Amino acid sequence: PAWEASAVRLLAQAMCAARQPGGAQQVAASSAEQYRLSKERRAEAAALGAVVDAHVARGRHWEALRAAGEALACFEALEDRVQQAAMLRTISRLNVQLERLDDAATMARRSLELCRENPECAGGRTASIHALVGAQVACQQAKDAIQVLEDERGFFDSADDKRGEATVLLSMAAVQLGRREHDDAMYAAEDAEALCEEAGDAHGLGACAQATAQVKLASKEYDAAIETADKAASLLEKAGDRRGQ
Repeated sequence: PAWEASAVRLLAQAMCAARQPGGAQQVAASSAEQYRLSKERRAEAAALGAVVDAHVARGRHWEALRAAGEALACFEALEDRVQQAAMLRTISRLNVQLERLDDAATMARRSLELCRENPECAGGRTASIHALVGAQVACQQAKDAIQVLEDERGFFDSADDKRGEATVLLSMAAVQLGRREHDDAMYAAEDAEALCEEAGDAHGLGACAQATAQVKLASKEYDAAIETADKAASLLEKAGDRRGQ
């Protein structure tokens, strides 16, 4: 059933891409109800994830939020911490869309706490950091966001995870840029670039150049911003990131 439910979600995603979100929602909801009645919790959760996708595609964020809450309950019953953290991030994003910013921050914080407490969730830690920081900035809690990033930078530094630390520094640069702290934003971007060079992270170097260009643009250093943005585009092209390019 779990594999079948994965196929249902793929079908629903394809239908949404084909601009048939109503049909996708019906297929996914029918499957979720079937799995609920047969007590296949993991399959039910996967189908509910498809329901969330379909509602989002239709702009029905309240309905998506309810379905996401049901999926979270399934993952909690299964004690699947990895999927709990991922669904909490989804719920956080939906709350942002609904302008329930305090709830968004609470859900993202719960997700990050799961990642901190459970080693199997480590792969989602950076995504949870971004979700929390984004919600805090939306709540005009930039100082709290900076503190979270400082704490997480310490974690990645102690783990000698240069890519993780660089990612946190780039988030810090973005927050500081939003606060018009241009010098601090530039320092963070430069520190991230040094870490990416040590790690041999070509994509990270492109992201760092992009962040630097944004700071220079905000500082009205237009010629330097153009030059750095061109460098970023070239690096991202080499890294195969067409969207970033």
